[in-house]
Amino acid sequence: MLVVTALTFSGCPGISNAAVAEPLPMPEFDTLLFCRNLTSKMLVKSEQAVETAKCVYQERIAKGQLQNHWSLMTPNAVKNCMKYQEPGRQSYFTFRGCVSYSIGLECMKDAYRCSLK
Repeated sequence: MLVVTALTFSGCPGISNAAVAEPLPMPEFDTLLFCRNLTSKMLVKSEQAVETAKCVYQERIAKGQLQNHWSLMTPNAVKNCMKYQEPGRQSYFTFRGCVSYSIGLECMKDAYRCSLK
């Protein structure tokens, strides 16, 4: 398991908390619309409802995982990841992949202190 910690400035002499940027707001996606679009071609309506519910559940999990690490995202990384989110097809599940890549890239550039647990 990879552990990522962002550096904070609290308690560092000469650097105030004002120097720390406010976290970016996490985008809000209409996951129900995404899931309905995803399952709309299914012929059996009862299966469609079950699969839509599963999709919404998976989206909720992905959103929660993103919220746990969102403060590590830079404005450029958010902008880059949002390029791949088309209206009606916005998914936290797929967005999580781009976010994971962005955070991992920052670890590799030594912008974050990352270690294996």
